[in-house]
Amino acid sequence: MRQLPSGTRIAPLWPIAALNRLGPLLRMLGLFPKVDDPAAFKAVERAMGRPDRSSAWVKSARNVRLKSYDDDADLTLFGTLAVRSQVLQCFRHTLEFDQFIEEHPEIADEKISRPLFVMGWPRTGTTLTQRLLSLHKDARFTPVWEGYCPLPERDGKPMSEAARIKEAKRALGLLNWVAPHLNAIHPMGFDDPDECYHLFRNYAAMPPGWDFAYLPGYWEWFAQQSAVPAYEMHKRQLQILQWLNRRGHWVLKSPQHMAGLPALLEVYPDARLVMTHRDPVKCVASYCSLVAVAWGMTSDRFDKRKITDYVLSCAAHAQHVAREALRRLPADRVVHVDYERLTASPATTITDIYARMGYERDPSLPAKIEEWLAANPKDRHGRHTYSLADFDLTEQDVRAALREFETAGNRRKAYRV
Repeated sequence: MRQLPSGTRIAPLWPIAALNRLGPLLRMLGLFPKVDDPAAFKAVERAMGRPDRSSAWVKSARNVRLKSYDDDADLTLFGTLAVRSQVLQCFRHTLEFDQFIEEHPEIADEKISRPLFVMGWPRTGTTLTQRLLSLHKDARFTPVWEGYCPLPERDGKPMSEAARIKEAKRALGLLNWVAPHLNAIHPMGFDDPDECYHLFRNYAAMPPGWDFAYLPGYWEWFAQQSAVPAYEMHKRQLQILQWLNRRGHWVLKSPQHMAGLPALLEVYPDARLVMTHRDPVKCVASYCSLVAVAWGMTSDRFDKRKITDYVLSCAAHAQHVAREALRRLPADRVVHVDYERLTASPATTITDIYARMGYERDPSLPAKIEEWLAANPKDRHGRHTYSLADFDLTEQDVRAALREFETAGNRRKAYRV
């Protein structure tokens, strides 16, 4: 069984490993499936009875991403089948969105006002921050089940919330079976606030910061693009979801938002930001472990150097882009949160964020936070063990790679809680 020295498993379970052994034979016979399969996408169009009317940018993004899956990701047979199923489902979502907006054109008039974005390097407390902010009485977020099944209909027929939740639970059950260690690293229940990752994924529009596979061809292509079209598709989906279920303000988060911050602020000019911070030595070790588990779901190729290069370059790039964007943003639009304070005083930290940002006060919020924390203790789903040594890194390596950004972070002048 392949696992990291600290104990986190990154090898597939034996039934998946057995399936993957068929891969070399299928390749030799020319029968190995492809993610980039135009005929499969045409079949979805025929089933939906409508053509793909995505923008040229979205079509280019999708084509480059699909090709990168086949050329770069070194997917196993299981990985190819899983990714292929996912990208076709995402494509179907985009066609359903087009149809839904045609049926309800007033959706285009939905105003996304003062959305609250949580961002930071992965493993800096962004998930905890978002989940606690989402307990506010007026908060609107996308629960995991809504990410899996965003519309209350399918094939022209109504789909109940219970049916959508059932489908999401089935998908989560499969995910937890495929990668049992993932839930200890990033717990995810069907009704938990989900990341914006699925909003980007539907349109194959993924700003840098996190990915479930090694896709350098796609990352290099995206680096030459403006991220504005990605955030326009992001907003389009929020408008649909808001029209279906309106609340006071959105609470959103994704690792991509740091590197995408200039585009985010262009598409959401009144956005409020919560930036999380943690000692890079601790978050880089955890980040590398998460990447190893995620990539290990669909590939048997474990390359420490690729993982560490990816993690450190993403962290440095995201910090550089975000720092430059924040210089042009009024200080009262962003709050910086240190991981240590968040975990030591979560209720005070979250209520201070809302007070600073000027959202309506929720008197019951502190009690709801304490209740949530009691029901969700740390390590409830298992303990995530990780170490820089798992990836042949030292503390000096990390601090040297991120010294400029660590120092800049310590000089933050914006409001901190």
